[in-house]
Amino acid sequence: MHAGPNGKQGEIMKKLWCLRGLPRLSGVAASFLVMSLAVPVASASTALYVDQASSSCSNSGPGSQAVPFCSIQSAANVVDPGQTVYIETAPGSQNYDENVTITRSGTPSAPITFARLGTELLPDVDPYTNGGVPITLRNVHDVRLYFLAVDHRNGQNGIEVTGSSDITLDRVRDAYDSANTLTSAGVTVDGASSDVTISRAEISGGDGYGVQVQPGALRVTVTTSEIVMENGTGIALNDAASGAVTSNTMWVPDCGAGVGITGGSSAVAENNIIDMWGKVACAPPAAALSVDQDSAGTVRADYNAVFVRGSSTRYSWAGTSYADAAAFNAATGQGAHDLGLTSAIQGNVPPAGSPVIDSADCTAPGELSTDFQANPRVRDPLVTDTGVGTCYADRGAFELQDSLNPAPSAITPTSLQGPVPFNLTVTLNAPAKSGWGEPVSYTIDFGDGSGPVLVASASTTSHTYTTAGQYTLTMTAADTGGSTVTYQRQVVAET
Repeated sequence: MHAGPNGKQGEIMKKLWCLRGLPRLSGVAASFLVMSLAVPVASASTALYVDQASSSCSNSGPGSQAVPFCSIQSAANVVDPGQTVYIETAPGSQNYDENVTITRSGTPSAPITFARLGTELLPDVDPYTNGGVPITLRNVHDVRLYFLAVDHRNGQNGIEVTGSSDITLDRVRDAYDSANTLTSAGVTVDGASSDVTISRAEISGGDGYGVQVQPGALRVTVTTSEIVMENGTGIALNDAASGAVTSNTMWVPDCGAGVGITGGSSAVAENNIIDMWGKVACAPPAAALSVDQDSAGTVRADYNAVFVRGSSTRYSWAGTSYADAAAFNAATGQGAHDLGLTSAIQGNVPPAGSPVIDSADCTAPGELSTDFQANPRVRDPLVTDTGVGTCYADRGAFELQDSLNPAPSAITPTSLQGPVPFNLTVTLNAPAKSGWGEPVSYTIDFGDGSGPVLVASASTTSHTYTTAGQYTLTMTAADTGGSTVTYQRQVVAET
């Protein structure tokens, strides 16, 4: 839950690092519920591995699972187009004390990818010994980063994209540790870079910028991300062309801006939710959306939702402040479909009945088909659709999902372990309809290649494992509108 305007760094960090949006299930460990946050899978022949905790790791290679690299940089020095570098995050070893500079490029059909191994912790690049920038992409193209974390400190940036193009930063996480300045950024894109997409990022910027796009940058998209600032600006574009700021959720500070567009930038800002903390009076007042005189003629802003406190204002456009969407639209023609929220954003997912539900512009540049947690955009039948198109997207980074519970009421034996032939019985006592009143279907995949089985909402299903091994039991609940929730357990059939 969001700490609110009085939250300190510890509360912000707690908010950013917690597991998001999982249903509360009585008697069931939340860790068994999973979301579709998949990392692209590479074949063994195109994969390199990094595991600093491995006793067999070697920075001279070969980078196999048996003999992984000890450092991410060693893998970055040799990775070729089409290869994926998988980074291990064994408990206690997820912090990589190094500065990673990526200088090797992929191709459009064979990009280079850096990603975590597995689905739990994120590898954390934290150069706490020598300081400096955790990850730099320098003069490269066709490179993708998935599920990586960085810690930036002492006035340094978290991730720097320099002289690079066709870059994707998806589900990256940045957090500040200490002594940042108003010039530091979680992610910064320099003026020689183009076609950069920052999606589903989670940024605690502290001071400075969450995302900073510098003069000359071309076609930078920031979408479906969550940004929490203590001081500074959430997303800043300065003299950047063809930018897109779409479907982000932001908590921004006293004297900064949620989205700041300056220097003759051209951009579209749509579907964002911005919460202004407004603890301190500022001159001029802090604005959720701030567009300077040079950029006002080349920026389109609409379908945003804003809540302000204290002295903060919703809009600053070409030097004039506007307290509400009606005045803003009347004077500028912008924000015709904006929402002035009357209460603060509590948590991440919009509450039931919120006007931000099913009210986004599906045609906005950079709009994704899934939300921050890779949940689908789904229609809420309990609200009136007021958006554009039929994607039924909620504004902001998080999509309200239907209330579903795929967890079984019982599994026998409870140890989920035994000799083959191993018989497993699953009892499901779940409702036939969802919280939205939609029919729910339930499936069980026993993970041994036998395929998913459709089960009734109140039933008992048995299965026999005939071959020894470790299997993933997966139960999925799905409504007719596209919402799904998955529950998983590990099963061991012994020889």
